[in-house]
Amino acid sequence: MPDPLAGISADDLFGRGIAFAQSGDLWRAEQYLVASMEKGKPRSEVVPTLVQICIALQRFSAALNYAEPVVRDVPGHWRLRRILGSLYHGLGRLEEAREAFHLVLRTAPDDPMTHYFLGMLYVEDLSDVTSGDPLLARYVELAPDGQHAPEVRALLRRLRAPRSSIERIDSNDVPSVQTPSPGETTTPVRIEEQPPEETPPP
Repeated sequence: MPDPLAGISADDLFGRGIAFAQSGDLWRAEQYLVASMEKGKPRSEVVPTLVQICIALQRFSAALNYAEPVVRDVPGHWRLRRILGSLYHGLGRLEEAREAFHLVLRTAPDDPMTHYFLGMLYVEDLSDVTSGDPLLARYVELAPDGQHAPEVRALLRRLRAPRSSIERIDSNDVPSVQTPSPGETTTPVRIEEQPPEETPPP
């Protein structure tokens, strides 16, 4: 049978894919976006949306397969690399996540969310408070009203408290500040745009 998409341009395929994604038809959106790349639409323009679709469908391996070649070919695509780092983190590939976040900071040193993700990875997953503390402090500096700012301030106070204070709190059975688990803070399951205060200046 003839290909029903044969007579549609790459830009039209891309536009239809976006429309399907916005309407919630994610499987069809992925098909149209992939078809747009096959027709010549630059991967660097299509893949960020494809990755978000795969994340929404919990197809994390597919998201990696789409993202990794673009990040390799376009090292400056730091937003996609940040998502890639979150994917690695969510899949337990901690060293690859750490490396990805550090590479993002080389290109976008003032990106708050990368400081947050990397700081939490050090503190929560690698038990490296020495490396994580300044990253989390920098997140608060860059995004003082950010969505994670209250929890980060509480975590920093807890990390910096003298040991005697921590033991006294524990002995009194006062609930400690609950910080989100790695799955809640770094796994790439939320694909909406970050609030304006959490993105660095152009």
